[in-house]
Amino acid sequence: AALLKQIRNRKYYKVLSMKYFRYATWQEIADAMKPPCGVRNAQKLHGRALQVFDRLLEEMEARQKEG
Repeated sequence: AALLKQIRNRKYYKVLSMKYFRYATWQEIADAMKPPCGVRNAQKLHGRALQVFDRLLEEMEARQKEG
């Protein structure tokens, strides 16, 4: 959860937190966006958010190996 909080884009944070902590459906996530979006757009946001999360995870792992 701490790594998730490092995501600065609020929509990305919201998509990931709703999907993995609240177990929300794609429709619930789409409806919760401001402004609301379609399911496909929510899924696209999710994909982008996962890329950002993966990059943050890689950076964290690299720092741990250094020190």
